[in-house]
Amino acid sequence: MHDEPVRDFMLSRRHFMQWGASIIAVPALGEAFAAPAQGATDTLAASRGGSGTPDRTAILQFGEMQGVDYDPIHLAETEFFQLYAIFDTLVSYEPDGTIIPRLATSWQATTNSLRMTLHPGVKFQDGTVMDAKAVAYSLNRALTDPSSTIKSEIPMLGSVNVIDSGTVDLLLTQDAVLPLLFQLANQAGMIVSPTAVAKAGSSAAFSQAPVGAGPYAIDGAWFPTEKMSVRAWSGYWDRSAQTLGGVDFVNVTESARVNALRSGSMDICCGLQGTDAQALKGDSSVHVVTGPGNFIYGLNINITKPPLNDLRVRQAIAYAINRPAVNDALAANLGTPAFQFATVNSPAYDASLNKLYPYDPAKAKRLLKEAGHSQGVSFTSVIGATAAAYVQFGELIQSQLKEVGIDMSLQEVELAQAPVGIWGGPGQGHGTYDSAPIGGGLTNPATTDTVLRAYALSSGYENAGGVNVPGVAALLTQADAAKTSAEAAVTYKQINRIITEGVYVAVPVYAGPAITGYQDYVGGKPTPEFDTPLTPDFLRGLYITKGKNPV
Repeated sequence: MHDEPVRDFMLSRRHFMQWGASIIAVPALGEAFAAPAQGATDTLAASRGGSGTPDRTAILQFGEMQGVDYDPIHLAETEFFQLYAIFDTLVSYEPDGTIIPRLATSWQATTNSLRMTLHPGVKFQDGTVMDAKAVAYSLNRALTDPSSTIKSEIPMLGSVNVIDSGTVDLLLTQDAVLPLLFQLANQAGMIVSPTAVAKAGSSAAFSQAPVGAGPYAIDGAWFPTEKMSVRAWSGYWDRSAQTLGGVDFVNVTESARVNALRSGSMDICCGLQGTDAQALKGDSSVHVVTGPGNFIYGLNINITKPPLNDLRVRQAIAYAINRPAVNDALAANLGTPAFQFATVNSPAYDASLNKLYPYDPAKAKRLLKEAGHSQGVSFTSVIGATAAAYVQFGELIQSQLKEVGIDMSLQEVELAQAPVGIWGGPGQGHGTYDSAPIGGGLTNPATTDTVLRAYALSSGYENAGGVNVPGVAALLTQADAAKTSAEAAVTYKQINRIITEGVYVAVPVYAGPAITGYQDYVGGKPTPEFDTPLTPDFLRGLYITKGKNPV
């Protein structure tokens, strides 16, 4: 993503979701964790999904397939559902951010290293043994392969030493164990088969036939942005989590998802809209689950551009926006008005910050007058002309700002020009536009350090003005060195307060809802998701009942 701004913007809801992050409830770093018991056939399915016997031969029809690249060393956007089916990660995390074991059963940390003990007896889908050498190969590939675009996600990892067949030492370049653990639940921790990579001969070829140690293996050819089939791999180490015969991933457009669920052609669809949830209310055979969204729609701003370089103007904008009204108009009131750049899913979230900038047009006008703009003020906001949802969002914000004397000129440009205009691009420095109605935010417990550095440090690839947010650099160093989640959470809340009070990064408006629709015979408690899973474990324990009986 760092080097592909055009693609980023086209899929901005999804890539922001994976960037947005913070840390919560991480166990003590030296704590050992027990892996899920092998042979407990339906324990996980029963605990997650209530009554119903899984049909382990059933093929789940999943209405989501927009990926184009399945080599984990390439930064992903829409590929995560499929990646997590094919590849197991070294660790995972619960929705509350608690780190849990996967291919690594336990770990111990010092200031300079992280020692991981691996699950014994694991094999890749091609029969290759998944041992310490394979882990070192995979991590070193992420660090050194010329085609790797995830190296920048793990700057704290220097090298990997094999201790014995079941133990590896990860040597650190900085005291940042917690951020590293979350990256090991992400793409860096997706361990690939060395045999398959060597056989493929190139990253592009491996992407066509990826081989991991996950519960489901590629079945036949897959087609970018169209379809992919995976089938249960008989040698998977954690049988309790593998409760399907396979998954057919099919690209179902947003406008077609309601009909796909009603007709039964799809068993499950994520990323539904608020209007979709309303449309499905009367269908007793389709369940809809709604939860906090993982993307905050907001007005990204360049604080070096007049008049946005004046805090009073930025505050006036924040007071002039009626967030509940926007949420009602654009999310059928199923989203959440956002007053800070962190969602409730993030430990950086601080409920007290929601009182800072309530809708107060009179106060907005007073601030403009104090700033010397009693006759009003103007600036430009840029958006891709074909990004319909964001154009609509921008137009609504534009109309609200106009009521207090703020003229936000909404400039539609070619889709490829919008991200470069607000954030800049490789070799192009930072952005030149005043603002853009897009958003982002701290939302997902996977990449806290990355997203904060991207937004708040002068070197950040999504720092519109190329200036450091005061005090954030020192606090990031402090958070990275935290030994417990409680320490880290305190520091992230401090950073969030600085960003929110100073309106430095964006004016947050609302978090769109995460909505999943599924047939009544789908068990395992499908969770509300946007277009990318909130945790790596979305598919674990998901099942179809025998005879497709309602769960």
